Amino acid sequence: MTDGTRIFVEELVDGHYVIAEVSARGGDTVVMPTPFPNVNLTNISPDKSELVVDSFVGAESEQHLWLLPVLGGVPRRLTDSPGSDAVWLPSGDMLVSHGDQLTVVPKDGGVARRAATLSGSGANWMRVSPDGTRVRFTMSDPNADQVQNWEVSADGSNPHPVFQHARDTDNDFNGNWTPDGKYFLFGANTSNRWDIWVSCERSDFLHRANPRPARLTFDAMYFESPQPSPDGKKIFAIGEQFRTELARYDARSRQFIPYMPGSSVADVSFSSDGQWMAFTSFPERTLWRSRTDGSDRLQLTQTPGAQMPAWSPDGQQIAFQEVFPTHPRLSTISKEGGSPRLWYSTKKRVGRLGWTPDGENLIFQEESLIRTINLKTSQLTTVTESDETTAPALSPDGRFIVASASDGQKLLLFDLGKKRWSELALIPAGFTQWSADSKYIYFDNGLSKDPAIFRIRLFDRKVEQLASLKDFRREALESGLAWMGLTPDGSPILMRDTGSQEVYALDFEIP
Repeated sequence: MTDGTRIFVEELVDGHYVIAEVSARGGDTVVMPTPFPNVNLTNISPDKSELVVDSFVGAESEQHLWLLPVLGGVPRRLTDSPGSDAVWLPSGDMLVSHGDQLTVVPKDGGVARRAATLSGSGANWMRVSPDGTRVRFTMSDPNADQVQNWEVSADGSNPHPVFQHARDTDNDFNGNWTPDGKYFLFGANTSNRWDIWVSCERSDFLHRANPRPARLTFDAMYFESPQPSPDGKKIFAIGEQFRTELARYDARSRQFIPYMPGSSVADVSFSSDGQWMAFTSFPERTLWRSRTDGSDRLQLTQTPGAQMPAWSPDGQQIAFQEVFPTHPRLSTISKEGGSPRLWYSTKKRVGRLGWTPDGENLIFQEESLIRTINLKTSQLTTVTESDETTAPALSPDGRFIVASASDGQKLLLFDLGKKRWSELALIPAGFTQWSADSKYIYFDNGLSKDPAIFRIRLFDRKVEQLASLKDFRREALESGLAWMGLTPDGSPILMRDTGSQEVYALDFEIP
């Protein structure tokens, strides 16, 4: 977003998310000082004097919202309850998103009132139309299996998807009007790539309003988050080239060294005998397998969108998620290829998955619940009191499940025999992995102040730090977590972000 002379963006610096500003004429970015460990930029005031931000430490779905002065100063809390976004209405009141509710917070500090109830939750990127009559926002709609731009009248009435009758894209999100209100620019995902699209919102002598959007960018680079300049002649947008490199931590040299050099891959899973590995190409997200030395490589899926592969205990099958082009599905496929077998589909967000030691069940996360599906009976079971957890992992011996609390501030352990949860360690935690002998749990501390890899010994719950991640630029997954694995010899392995992300100024010309 911009105040006309500066562009404000989120940037990852030393393992933490900060707000940075860059001149609209170009140049280096300057980090804005804040008291937050990580900060997310959501909106800017009509007079361009304040930013709406939230602060987070883990994988929280909502955070407390703050108003941050553009010229520096102390941020102030916007609301008592957490939310997803907030925007100023023409009256000076603020419209706040919380869960499936839109709430109006009066400018004079009066009692907040409900404005609308939505079919989805987590409305974000809220923008008021130039004429002040409408508010548009991005929301994941479970009924449509897509992320979409939605619209609601300024009084909270008539919430609906914007392009529901004119869809040429798989998902559309993060839009902004041009200052004159004639055009609406937004990002969209088509065939697993991101581009900028435009819809003509208002007719004039030369242009007719057209409900069917048109694609503007066709470059090899991905573009998102378009922001028109104040004169409407340029589009500021984030241009990205996605690429990763696997890096294995070598305990002797205390350094990260390349693993599978020259390959841009993600989500590596090793077979229990240590002879094979499965992985997804990045950013295409097709599923592959090979021997651990890289030989005997075979592409298993053609459609983009595979992620989080997991080998069966007998090493003959690979379970994986399919998240594109439809809603999430859990499937298995033979290591020799063939047609995937679908086991479960859902309209909800799905996290990592794994196998029980007998190979009869898949365990996975669906929203905040941990669930299992029996591959013989298709019976679905929910793990007791597993709400408010994330990134679960079943121990290789099948006795325990480790998971992070949803606020990312502690590790939890579920004893499958006793069917009871307990606090394993009061420490920020992101992604987790079990050692092959089920005696240790490896984890990172997410987006904490001093990012690092740790392990905890199960029998006495002793925590030890293995490696600092302060200068390691990680690639985050779709869930917001950064992936971590273990090689067959027990070495931590991470995804290093080797792509590029820059702010571009694109000429905007409508014939």
